[in-house]
Amino acid sequence: MKLEGQMKPEGHVKAGVTRGAESWQFFAFVFSALVFWEFAWISEIPLIWLRMPMEGLAIVVTFYLVLWNPWIRNRLVGILGRIKEAENR
Repeated sequence: MKLEGQMKPEGHVKAGVTRGAESWQFFAFVFSALVFWEFAWISEIPLIWLRMPMEGLAIVVTFYLVLWNPWIRNRLVGILGRIKEAENR
């Protein structure tokens, strides 16, 4: 079997991949910033035995909200879009 011709991706394909990669990088940034802030806040708790469960809960809740929940994730992509739009002006 011989295939002839060429497949040329449209410009939209590259833009879609770039925007998807930028979105996930933005999600990772927001996730890490929130976890850092939560850990700093949790470290102020005087009860040592309470810190570890609180840290685990903070990671799970932040993971769900930032990376899993579609409503929050779509809002973050919207924020990223506004940031990118302001950069391009």
